Amino acid sequence: TCSATGDPHYRTFDGKLFHYEGRCSYVLSEDVDNTFKVYSENEPCNGGRFACTKAITVKVKELTMHVARGGNVTVFGIAVRLPYKKQGN
Repeated sequence: TCSATGDPHYRTFDGKLFHYEGRCSYVLSEDVDNTFKVYSENEPCNGGRFACTKAITVKVKELTMHVARGGNVTVFGIAVRLPYKKQGN
């Protein structure tokens, strides 16, 4: 597994730990077939001294899910509650 925590700290699939203070949007993970991507959007925090994760966006095929700091979740831009289950096809 991989993870992103704190201001922000990233652990890769092979266990390496990175402390990265970038203040933009970054691809955290994607597959070679381009069927999924996970993005992290960072922003300045603590008076601009650090960067904090603002939101995580997950794209799987046609599904786009956005999880903002504080737990607000949207699917295709519509607020949803977790656990989320896609209806229909």
